[in-house]
This record gives sequence, structure tokens and C-alpha cells, in this order.
Amino acid sequence: MYGATLALTMLSVLFVFTLPAPLRPRTSIGLMTAIGTGGIILMMIFRGRKQSWLSRESWEPVHYAVLGYVTAVLLSLAFTKTIQDTTPLKLLLSGVALFLMAGDLRPTAGQKRIGIHILGVLAVCIATLGWMQTMFPDVMNMIAKEFLRGRSAYGIAIEFNRGRLLHWGALIFIFPFFYASTLLLPWKSRFWTTFYIAYGYVAIFAVMAVSNFRWLFVVFLAVSAGYFLYIYRNKLLSAKKTYYVALSVVLTFFVGITVAHFVFGYNLLDRFLLKDAHRDITESLGRVTLYNQALTVFQAYPLFGAGFGNYYSVVWPFPHMQYYSGFDQFEPFPVPIAAHNEFFTVLAETGIVGLLSYLFLVYFIGKRLYHLVFRSTLGLVDHIFAITLGAAYVAIVLFIQFENMYPQNIAYLLFIGITSYRWIAPMRNTS
Repeated sequence: MYGATLALTMLSVLFVFTLPAPLRPRTSIGLMTAIGTGGIILMMIFRGRKQSWLSRESWEPVHYAVLGYVTAVLLSLAFTKTIQDTTPLKLLLSGVALFLMAGDLRPTAGQKRIGIHILGVLAVCIATLGWMQTMFPDVMNMIAKEFLRGRSAYGIAIEFNRGRLLHWGALIFIFPFFYASTLLLPWKSRFWTTFYIAYGYVAIFAVMAVSNFRWLFVVFLAVSAGYFLYIYRNKLLSAKKTYYVALSVVLTFFVGITVAHFVFGYNLLDRFLLKDAHRDITESLGRVTLYNQALTVFQAYPLFGAGFGNYYSVVWPFPHMQYYSGFDQFEPFPVPIAAHNEFFTVLAETGIVGLLSYLFLVYFIGKRLYHLVFRSTLGLVDHIFAITLGAAYVAIVLFIQFENMYPQNIAYLLFIGITSYRWIAPMRNTS
């Protein structure tokens, strides 16, 4: 069951992809649904009523928040005439299955170490795919169009030609697990361990710089700085290793912006210095229009929203945005655009009921993580795990202020929530 939990967590941060024929299910969404459903059924069969989530006495505040949010989502669907896209609902239910499965487990310190390393390796793999995109764009774009599905496939192939590198998964959410993985490894024990650590830092730092997404890079830099400041002050990383990481940040930043300059003809420095005013000022301020559009939907459906997954079907399309890049531009065509703020999207799709329940969910997870990181005494693995979950949580909360999560990422958020309550046990309260 622990393996199924990790598999669902990994799928929750990867873009939706098609599985090679003749495998069934055909997509990663179907695979998430199958793993989640199968996991719950097996738990019911082999453990009967021993599941902790069946006992109301063992419920934590996060359980009630999840129940409230799922109820709000179902109400939004009950009060709408048409469900345009059932995919977000399937992914939410997969996330709830992950929430229940993870909440019923009590992994050992060794199992948590393994999980941290697996998710850390996944972060490095996502970064590597980004670098392959810059080196072999034609090949990687072909792969994206063939095996990726939905807006992620569109983003990989089209955003690259606009001068931005969209990662092949939610690297901005999972990169703290790579940091945690390096904290649990001896840096000079074996060649492959040293290579993994050195390559991982270079690959992740540089691919963040080459991406040309300003807000993503700001969030990444802020969370990374906070992470390393905390672990340095708590003596979880030596001064020598801290200096290595700091040097890597500086060097790989310049590597990233240099590669971006030659590949795209445009880099993060250009974006921060507002080289292209139309893109870097006008279109960025266009988020105000997108927020107003989401609020307009909310005004039309104030209580329960327009329906979970219906956002793109109820907003009007905008002309396709043209970005500065070293590649040819595309013919503009009208497409509906995301609200670029997860809270506005939740408000538009599920109304005030959904937004309040979502805010409670975010609040209770944050409160628990704050208590673990700053008010509790933990063992080494639990301490590192709590810091990592906290960093991932902060990255999510910051990122979704100006961007939307992909629908599968709700499962990752629920994983962070339940593991913070059930997988980490404070040794004693120091508050």
C-alpha cells in the first residue's frame, strides 16, 4: 500500500500522459483512478474496519476540511446543468483516495527515507526533461504532442516556441524533496551518490533559470533561500555544503540565462528588466482582466459556482498571446485563458461555499506544518520530512497567487496535508 501511495503522489506532479498501447488504462488519469480505487478496495478487504479514517474519533481538522471541500465540489455539480469536463473530478477523487490511503499508513523512518529519495529523483528527472527540451526541441515537442494530453501538451510544445520552457511536471512543488534527499545522503560516499547530488543541484537550479517564468523563479528562489537558511541554523547542513549550494545557485543561474539567451533570444534578466514592454508589463497586468473575468463568473453563480471543471466553458476567449522569442510567431486565435489565481478559479467553479472550504483546507495544513517545523521536537528523518513538506506547501501557496494548479496537483496537496498529520509524530511539545 505504501508503494501505491508513492505512485499516486508521483503521478500527481507529472503532466497527464498517455500510456503505451496496449496497456490499460490508456492515460495517467486512468492509472491514478485505478490505483486509488484498487487501493481503497484492498484496504477494505484486508483491514476491514481497522482503517483509521473510518473512526471519527481519530479525525483531524484536515479531515473535516477535505470533507467540506469535496461536498462543495459535489454541490457545484448538483446545481449546474452541464458538466463540461469530468477530468478534474476524477483527479480530485484520486486525491481523496490518496488522502485516505496515506492517512491509514504509519511508515517507518526507513520507508520515509525511501519515499523522500524517490520523490527527489523524480524532481531531478523532471529537470532533466526540461534540459532535453532545450537541447532537442523538435524531438521533445514531438514526444509531447504524441504522449501528453490536454493543456500540458499544448504548453510544452507551444510555450517553448514562445520563448518559455514549461517543465514536464510541477517541479516548483516537488523540488524540496530533492533537497531533503541530499540531506539524508553522505555526499562523498560513492560516485553515483556524489553525481546525483552535484548533477541534481545544477540541473534544477539551471532549468529554473532557463524557464523564463518570472513568478516561478521568484517562488523557487524564495523557498530555496528559506529552506537552506532554516537547515543551516538548525545544523542540518554544514557551512561547507551550504557554500557549495550557494555557489551552485550563482553559477547555474548564469548558465541558465545564457542558455535561454541562445535558445530563445530572451532570458530572465530581460524579463525582469522589462525588455519587451508588451509582454512583461501589458500582458502581466492583463491578469487583472482575468481576475475580473473569474469574479464575473462568481457573480453569476455566487453560492455553488459554475460547476467544478466548467471554468473554461463559461468564460469568454481572448486572442492568443504573442510573446517575444527567437522563433517565428503564431497566428492569433481565441482561446479561454485560466484565471491565473487558484483561489479565483475555485471561487468561480464552486462559489463561496467551495472557496471557504478550500481556504480551511489550506489553513489547517499550514497550521499543522508550522507547529511541526517551529514548535515541535522531531527525530532527524521526521524533522527533514516536516521541513520539506512545509517548503512544498509554501511553494504551492505562493505559486497559486498568480498561477493555477493543474487539476492533478490537488492530490499532491492532499498528500502534504495528511502526511503532516499522520506520518510525523512530535517527540514532545516545546511550545
